[in-house]
Parts: sequence; C-alpha cells; structure tokens
Amino acid sequence: MKDKAASFLCLALIVVLGAFYSFTLLRSHLESPKVSTMYENYYIRKNLRNYNVNQTQIYIPGTAFDMTFERAWILSRDGWSIPESNGSGTVFSGKGSLVFGLYYVPDSLTMRADIAVSEPAVLKVKSGGTERVLKFPEKGHYLLETDLDVSDMTNDYNALNHVYLESDKSIIFYRLSLD
Repeated sequence: MKDKAASFLCLALIVVLGAFYSFTLLRSHLESPKVSTMYENYYIRKNLRNYNVNQTQIYIPGTAFDMTFERAWILSRDGWSIPESNGSGTVFSGKGSLVFGLYYVPDSLTMRADIAVSEPAVLKVKSGGTERVLKFPEKGHYLLETDLDVSDMTNDYNALNHVYLESDKSIIFYRLSLD
C-alpha cells in the first residue's frame, strides 16, 4: 500500500511540475521579454554586431567610429565584417544597417564615411522614405557623404532607428559618423 501511495505521489509531482513548466514556457513565449532594447536587439533579434552591457545604444550626432581596428556598436549583424587586427578596416557587402537610438531627433543628419572600393561599386542608403544611390565608378578611396531622411526617426529608447544599406560589391569602411 505504501509503495502505491509513494508511486502515486511521485507521478502526481511529475505531472504538477510538468504542467507548471509548460505554463511558464508558454507564458514566456507570449509575453515580450523584459530586457533592455540593446540586449533584445543583440541576443533575441540578432540585429546588432556587438553588445557591451556597460554601453548605451544612444548615438550622439557627430561621434565618429574608427572602423580600422574597433568594432563599431552601431553596425547590424548582417552585411558587416569584424575588422582585422592589421587595421584594414571593416568590410560591408550585401545588405545591412546602422542601428541606433537618439536623445533628440536633429533637424538633419549626414552620413560621412572614409571608404575604399577595389572595383566599381554601388551603395544604396535608405532612411525614412528616401533612398539614395551612391556610385563609386572606379577603384580607390572616397569620402562618402549623403543626407539622411530624419522624418521617421525617433528619440524613443524602445524604438531604435535604422539606416539601411545595400551594396553590390564589397566596400571597406575606415571611419563613419552621422553629423
């Protein structure tokens, strides 16, 4: 009799714990995660190339990124390489974006970058409803400079801004800023 009671108790415990685990798992999938926007974009959505728990995702216009050796936190995971230790720059190819928050939305933003191409290339830069097509007709170094559409940018920390990029060839970035 004691063996049957012990077996029943173990079985009931397993059923209760299984139901609790299933309920908790289901609830976690239905609710949005209660984590920082940067954590969510790096670990859950996999939008960001880099994540540092001590860093904010807020970009201060005019701040320049040295992309020769360092990993710029503003870069999406897609399209961007990790810079080599020899200082050869950060390579962009295919589709990617710049992902950032703003304390305030400025009247205008201009994307500036020192780049190099090893063959003729085309770079599309899309922000807001505006897409700019930049052509680099021959091999060499260029100063990329294009205005961004700030009409749909926000200073809401829970809604990061994106500048979408698309390139038909590899482009090496040495320096990048939004002024």
